[in-house]
Amino acid sequence: MEKWLNILGEAVFPSNISCIGCMQSISKQNPYSLCHSCYKNIVFTDSVCRHCGRRTVEEGYCYCTDERYYYDSVSTVMAYNSFSQKLVYRYKYGQKTYLAEFFAELLEEKIRREGMSYDYLTYVPIHPARIKTRGFHQVELMAEMLGERLELPVIDMVIRRKNTPFLSEKKPFERMLILEEAFEPKEIVLKENSLILLLDDIITSGATLSLTAKAIKKRIPDATVDAMAVCNART
Repeated sequence: MEKWLNILGEAVFPSNISCIGCMQSISKQNPYSLCHSCYKNIVFTDSVCRHCGRRTVEEGYCYCTDERYYYDSVSTVMAYNSFSQKLVYRYKYGQKTYLAEFFAELLEEKIRREGMSYDYLTYVPIHPARIKTRGFHQVELMAEMLGERLELPVIDMVIRRKNTPFLSEKKPFERMLILEEAFEPKEIVLKENSLILLLDDIITSGATLSLTAKAIKKRIPDATVDAMAVCNART
């Protein structure tokens, strides 16, 4: 009976038959539900600076030693290029929520490949007004799917008090000024010396991730907070 239900389900809701990048027909065995041409557009970011997240690291050295971030380390999955930008835009503004599974798969593979281990998973908050406009919290949805894959509890740890303007065109110091005091920790209790993975969709200057981590550590000073973003726009 289960076999026939699976066959019927596949007929009504076929899975992985179109590339999520270009919508061309593909085999169900294609990685990440991408055709070969779209897959080649992914630029994986395995050698970023773990302190600031920049991709311009040469021979393991980065000129960021004087910069301060409240997270303990940062890592990313892929470069923010024209291809990943298109997918993120479709996801955030085009209601293509199925792409959350694609991003969660990429995140899971990186975490397992690098042997990372955490006690809790959380995410950068967005203001309720932004959620109302967009219809959903894109990073929360990714976190929930990643939490299921890793069997990690997903906890909402920080509130965004200020509905800040879009920051994509702002300089790093302007971002810090705008975001200062934008985040407030929630009343939560975690185990001692917790290892926390803080998730975001894009890192540009590191300000949002850093100040979210600051809010978490305000409530849980002994926590280790590692930041991770799907896309890397730092240069």
